[in-house]
Amino acid sequence: MFASYISQHVSIAAIIPLPSSCSTAIVKGSDHNIAREYTVVKQSLTVNERMAEFAINGDPESCAETKANGRWKLDLGRKRMISSVQIKGVGKYNVYISNNNASFQLDVNDMGTICRFATGSVKNQCYNVILGRYITVVSDSAILPLKLCDVKLFECDDQYFGGYCNLSCHCLDGNMCSKDTGFCQSGCASGYTGKSCQDECEDKTFGHDCHFHCHCLYDVICNLKTGNCPSGCAKNWLDDACQTEIPYMDTAPEVQSRTSDTITLRWPSWHQYISEEISLYYDVQYKEWNTWDWVIAGEVPNNSKQNYTDYLVENLRLNTRYKFRVLPHLEGTEVETIKHSPALGWTKTHCDAPDPPTGVYSEVANPSVYQDSSSANMILHWTPPKVTNCDNILYYTILYRPVTDHHSNVWERSGAHSNNTSTMLENLKFSTDYEVSICVVNNEELSSSVVKTSFRTDVPPPLPQTAPTNSSEVHLIAGIVIGCVVLSVIILGIILYRNSVVTLLPKCEVCVSLMPVHCGPAFIENKGVYFRALKVYEFFEKVLEFYIGRHRKGKYAAVPNKEEEETKLNSMVKEVDASRTDDSGLGGEGSSGSTPTAEILDPVSEKVLAATPPRPDLLPEEPVPAQPIVRDPIPVHELEEYVTRGKENDCADLIKEYREIPEGFTAPHECGKREENKHKNRFINIIAYDNSRVILDKVEGDPDSDYINANYIDGYNHPRRYIASQGCTKYTIQDMWRMVWQVGSHRIVMVTNLVENGKRKCEQYWQDHENAEKFYGDVGVTLLEQENTTDFTIRSFNIRKGDENRNVKQFHFTSWPDHGVPNRPSPIIHFRRKVRSFDESHPGVVTVHCSAGVGRTGTFIALDYLLDKAEAESVVDVYNLTLTMRQNRVNMIQTVEQYIFVYDALLEALTSGNTAIPCCSFREQFDKLCEINQQTNRSFLEEQFETLQSATKKTKTCDTSSGQLTENEGKNRRPDVLPADRYRPYLMTRVQGTNDYINAIFLDGYKSKNAYILTQMPLPHTVIDMWRMIHEHKCGSIVMLNTFNDDDPTYGQYWPGENQECECGPYVIESCSVNTNNPNITIRELKLQYTPDSPKLGSNSEAEVRKVNHFQLTCWPEGKMVPDEPNSLITLIELMVKSQLKTGNGPIVIHCHYDVVAFSQFTELHKYVLSLYSDGVLRSGLFAAVCCIWERMKVEQDVDIFHAVKYLRFHRPQVIQDLEQYKFCYEMVLAYLAEYEIYANFR
Repeated sequence: MFASYISQHVSIAAIIPLPSSCSTAIVKGSDHNIAREYTVVKQSLTVNERMAEFAINGDPESCAETKANGRWKLDLGRKRMISSVQIKGVGKYNVYISNNNASFQLDVNDMGTICRFATGSVKNQCYNVILGRYITVVSDSAILPLKLCDVKLFECDDQYFGGYCNLSCHCLDGNMCSKDTGFCQSGCASGYTGKSCQDECEDKTFGHDCHFHCHCLYDVICNLKTGNCPSGCAKNWLDDACQTEIPYMDTAPEVQSRTSDTITLRWPSWHQYISEEISLYYDVQYKEWNTWDWVIAGEVPNNSKQNYTDYLVENLRLNTRYKFRVLPHLEGTEVETIKHSPALGWTKTHCDAPDPPTGVYSEVANPSVYQDSSSANMILHWTPPKVTNCDNILYYTILYRPVTDHHSNVWERSGAHSNNTSTMLENLKFSTDYEVSICVVNNEELSSSVVKTSFRTDVPPPLPQTAPTNSSEVHLIAGIVIGCVVLSVIILGIILYRNSVVTLLPKCEVCVSLMPVHCGPAFIENKGVYFRALKVYEFFEKVLEFYIGRHRKGKYAAVPNKEEEETKLNSMVKEVDASRTDDSGLGGEGSSGSTPTAEILDPVSEKVLAATPPRPDLLPEEPVPAQPIVRDPIPVHELEEYVTRGKENDCADLIKEYREIPEGFTAPHECGKREENKHKNRFINIIAYDNSRVILDKVEGDPDSDYINANYIDGYNHPRRYIASQGCTKYTIQDMWRMVWQVGSHRIVMVTNLVENGKRKCEQYWQDHENAEKFYGDVGVTLLEQENTTDFTIRSFNIRKGDENRNVKQFHFTSWPDHGVPNRPSPIIHFRRKVRSFDESHPGVVTVHCSAGVGRTGTFIALDYLLDKAEAESVVDVYNLTLTMRQNRVNMIQTVEQYIFVYDALLEALTSGNTAIPCCSFREQFDKLCEINQQTNRSFLEEQFETLQSATKKTKTCDTSSGQLTENEGKNRRPDVLPADRYRPYLMTRVQGTNDYINAIFLDGYKSKNAYILTQMPLPHTVIDMWRMIHEHKCGSIVMLNTFNDDDPTYGQYWPGENQECECGPYVIESCSVNTNNPNITIRELKLQYTPDSPKLGSNSEAEVRKVNHFQLTCWPEGKMVPDEPNSLITLIELMVKSQLKTGNGPIVIHCHYDVVAFSQFTELHKYVLSLYSDGVLRSGLFAAVCCIWERMKVEQDVDIFHAVKYLRFHRPQVIQDLEQYKFCYEMVLAYLAEYEIYANFR
């Protein structure tokens, strides 16, 4: 048996021992002579000018001839598959075929190996096709010449290959195959497959490379080449080869956008094969609220070139509810009906702008009630519009200003409730003409056109009589005694958030008269208005408190006697424009951090008693010194102890430390107070200091254009490294970009959302469309790209002015909560690293802003500065840095919560360090972590895990009170593994016998919030809660990390058998298919149908249908911390990612369980860890950790397992409590990198 010769030195030899006569030696032949396709032919010892070319010129009478021992050689130019050699010649010779360009001087043995010898007149041939380039004929006689008259070389005919050219090619479209292997470059012809296209298609496959599956009725075998079915096509298949699947839609269309009369719908395009003779279209149908009939909105072809098909439904009625569904249909077939998609739930069109108010007029307020007022007041009346174009009126907006101020763009703002038809305009100038604009705002916050009017205020009233100074009582208008004021006392009244301070002589009794400044409806209805100790809230639009207080060393304090003897008065105030005062409320950005405004004092009660010196517990423990206390920096190695001690007794020491820092204005700020610049300040109590403000280049023709509410802040050894700025208002967006351009800032750090808690915190100063330029003044801004993660967004801009272009990156932190500080420092630390990663290529000033530009801005700058300082000097100094920053900008680090958060962030950053590892050096770094630390005799990885254990033990536990309720105790597998209330999914679907609780928690992915839900294996009575959760949160993937034990009564099976369905409350779950092709993963395709009433009752309600893919990992043995087949985990994650793209990318549900039988064989400690199987912790936590690590790795090209696990424990403290699992996370990264190392990256 001879194999094919494909080596570098292969030969064929034919030995003809007839020297005196011509002979023909056929080694192996075919019909195609390739000898004349040579590139070079030569010989040695030529005789009688019979050249080498004569042997292949096609004339058998002209011969090439050499002397004895001569050689003749032919070069074919490339390797060819030679099937035979035919030579007509004289002499005794050997024939060699080789890939070696051997010279004539080589020994014969180096020319190759003769395949067969023979004697006499026997014809010789070899047994196989030879791959070779050079043909060499060598004389085997020392006496006789070598004479070659006709040399022919043959290869297999086209369409044949193999050792005897006896195998036919089966290439697509009749193309030629490799004459060596039979390989078809174009692929196999219909009906064939395999490397050489020699294998016929197996049953139920056909066509090119057997790529297509038969879809014949009754499962009959189709034609292997054409796919034609003799019995016809199976159900849901059509066309000649039964390859067009009848389209179906298992999800409802989604709303992409809405207007008042249009809704844009989107659904996944159909990407399965459709015959060229067939066209797929969709009928878009809708049904209006309180109607029965479906109306066809229009038809749209399937957009197979895109992932989705869109359709704009037009001519809808505004503010109206609609349902939508999509009906596929095929043109070019006899198929009449196709099942329509599930219906989209009721969707409402937007409202339109309301009509303006009518009958607007004004009148002067009753002057007798305001005889002591220092300003005029007018009442504006109107008639509500008849057409709101929405559900109702939300409020009225009133803008007014003196006519003489028409050159200014500053208006005073007022508002009125939707039920009002008038409002009081207060604090007006006497004898002044005013212009007024009023508009209506409906409940969708759409404004009507403006109605304008004007009025003139009244003349000033006569001066009030002076109150008696020798009275022993303080009187209200109604004569109610409120007490005697002794010592140096101030009266603080809240009038439009302003205070009135009067300094009194010491040791004198003073009688004080108080007058209301606004009476609201009481005045309009001619009711008497007065203050009294009873509540008269019904007369007022809004009632707040004002207080009698004591002034001491620049501070105001309440002056109650004792707890049951306190003083309080009620005063009516009118809400003011947020742009003229702070907008945060208690402790928010721009506020003082302790009270709603900087002027309001500690509240006191309504009892009317004598005022005495203040209670010590309501005043600072120590007087605030005139000069701040100096504190020493804290060494980094003492920081943990310092913070721990400072947090004792509800952070008493840290709070005291913070209160020693002067607050409020400590430097001149005259420029920002100028009338021309007031509207450029978002808050009246946050104004840029003159000594450090950013001075803009003036705009030609505008002398006041050099002001922006921003100050320079020094960095560590880097003067003016930062600009602390307020968030943009609608008046300052152009100024913001002017500043960025002028100072050459390439980085903008934004630590606020545009809207928080319903309040506008910052105007958007960029547009969302990529590669579309918009000009802000003379600076053009183009968004190049945007990268979103769970905690922050990075935007890249190109900005240009004239012909100069610059790159600017905006780092936008989006996870700062509406109130307080982030619940953990890790995201802001990682965010800071992202900002600093842009430092090297773009140094220079960093622009930092939030809303007011002092609280969160100061917090970020402090963290960045102090980490630099800690790295250089091994000390931190929060106190003195805050002092220094406040010398450059008012109230930097605005609240004590932010101050403490800086300490927490520093401690975590300096304790944990930077544990991120670049992918390119991961293997090397992991090997180093596995090395033994000679000082501790433990691996560095083990020490890192111990640091993690220590850090997470100190994490404040979250409230789990819902899980501890009696009604929920039976829904938990373990009483010590409960979901935190702030992270658990709340169930809303009403089902009898259930509430809003399920033992599950949300986890964020790297790029999206609430990407995963970790839950326990359902109990039999919590299966309904499992499906409620999946339905409400639109989950499309379930990952089950355990086998199912039929013998365990605590297992709740929540899916039906294959091709079956089961009913669970208002849900019907259908099992469409089960795939067990992978021995370690079972895939179930489920269909979840929801109707408010059970389908068995024949409800008319539209069912909501959702596809849910269920993945069960079966290779994780009970009692083991990690699975036996790590690569199966990679496969599972890949399948899950693909499933998410098809099912809407909702949260992924992950759960696990443990085997009770196997559980009994372990130690008590091991039992505790293993028991976490059942609670969605041990296996589920490990799986979620790997998913989160990989997700970040694909985006950032680095790995941070330490912080990934730390984050998971913040939500579920029991996650990854074992070193083996922690190490497994590293090993899975190695496995993933090895799997995809052929790619340049993993995106």
